[in-house]
Amino acid sequence: SSSLVLAGIRQLLQDCAYMSRLTLLCSATVVALGALVYAGLPQIAARLEGNSLRVNNTHIREFLEKQAGHGPLARHPNYEHFPYRGVYMFQYLGPAAIIDMSYAENWDEKGGTFEYNMKYCMFQSGFVPFMQILALERGFDRGLMLITPFDVLPGGLMGQTFRKYNNRWKCPLGLPHDSWSCSVRTSLPGNRSEYENPQYTDFSMTMSDGGRLWVRD
Repeated sequence: SSSLVLAGIRQLLQDCAYMSRLTLLCSATVVALGALVYAGLPQIAARLEGNSLRVNNTHIREFLEKQAGHGPLARHPNYEHFPYRGVYMFQYLGPAAIIDMSYAENWDEKGGTFEYNMKYCMFQSGFVPFMQILALERGFDRGLMLITPFDVLPGGLMGQTFRKYNNRWKCPLGLPHDSWSCSVRTSLPGNRSEYENPQYTDFSMTMSDGGRLWVRD
């Protein structure tokens, strides 16, 4: 049934998402499942995504200007010193679209740590166009042609998978600058005990272009 297929894809995403490099079997399986959804199971996407619509860039800018950057952390008296202050757009993460860092939680200024739950991210409805996934400039930019699990999932399914996905960030003390790097420890089920007993490999986020770009290493 479609519910079993959804459950299988969701579990596969959980199994593959935190590998430092996807195995050939994992990559091939994810691509095969994605092709199945694209070609043979459109009702799954329709059930998750609802009716399609097009949003103009002007309306997106108006929304961000009025609504973004007003999360709970923005009311912190020292928010101006928060290293990740701002609203960012994801690149190469499938339908994941925007992350508003004013929704970060449990900021410890002295310890250089904070948490972010991915349920606060915005996701693009539907699938990423397949030709966009295979665009040559993307391959050259990343150094290889790599299709990730996120590329072949609709935004609704990714949003459901990420609704408990929590990250603890640990950043160096001092003023941020280019090449300044924070380590990130993840918990897909949102279990904070995994911070002390990690289930996945930590990754880093490195600042560049004066803080306008952060790169996952």
